Amino acid sequence: MEACSNDSKLNGAVNRECGSNGTSILQDIETSSSCHIKHVFNFPSDDVGVLIGRAGSTINDLREKSNASIMIKKLIHVPGYHQCIVTGLQSQVLAALALIKTMFPDVDTTKSSSHHTDGFENKLEIPSNVCISVHVCHVHADGHFFVHQPMHETYAAFCRLRECLSLYHDPPVVTQPMQTPLQIGAVGITSLNEVWYRCQVLQVFNNVNKAEIQFVDFGGNAQVNMDEIIQMHDDFTLLPFQASECCLASISPLDGEKCFSEEFVTALEQLTPSSTPVQIQAIDYNDAKPLVNLYTYHNNMMCYVNKELVDMGLAQWTPKNKNSG
Repeated sequence: MEACSNDSKLNGAVNRECGSNGTSILQDIETSSSCHIKHVFNFPSDDVGVLIGRAGSTINDLREKSNASIMIKKLIHVPGYHQCIVTGLQSQVLAALALIKTMFPDVDTTKSSSHHTDGFENKLEIPSNVCISVHVCHVHADGHFFVHQPMHETYAAFCRLRECLSLYHDPPVVTQPMQTPLQIGAVGITSLNEVWYRCQVLQVFNNVNKAEIQFVDFGGNAQVNMDEIIQMHDDFTLLPFQASECCLASISPLDGEKCFSEEFVTALEQLTPSSTPVQIQAIDYNDAKPLVNLYTYHNNMMCYVNKELVDMGLAQWTPKNKNSG
């Protein structure tokens, strides 16, 4: 589950940079994340194409001018509207909203919630209908996969966060256990193979004192003893969860199969090694998960991974009406 070029183990250079207590890293994480707000409002579906522009040209121009993250997501339960999500520093968000208001004066951008991102909402979004470069960091057994966005403004702080986790907990320092009873959705840290990871509780099994967790920065689940999950420093919660979950668009398991096969998962892993950047484009959403077209270079040729898996006999095309929420 490696993502950054530097190993998470601290070395002399890291110690020199961070000092004995890691203060500079925490300050860097706070600077990158703590002042970010998320502004959400409903945007007319009929105008989405104009907002995005041809091949994403318009929305990319808005992002460049405002330095804010602007994403469009389909609203399953609100017919006729998409959700516009603007994230960044307050000045960046206000600049983006002003630009959008200039283009669409009749759109009400004030019907929104502006708040610091936390909990389940503290996840990086995948932009809609725009190709972005990502690294696949984990392929789940059910065919879903998780990606890192190395071009996102918080990614540099993520690499430093990993160093900071090691600095605070290797060797172990005095730690606080999670509050009991352990709640679904609680966020803490846990150690796996002597490396510390941020995690979120998905299920609790009180009868055996275990919990199902997800590694929020890398994807993948594990079942651990409850006492192996500990509270983390408040500053570690500021950075958005870095692993974004995706599903491949327009394909489904073969007839007679309830889920994708082990051969499908293996093939997807081989086509998307974590060291190789790939391109994804979210074209729809299902249960809030982006359905994406995935492109990579394979044998020195551009490969449309969705089609490649169908051609390999590991999946089948799905009618469009089965892809939407």
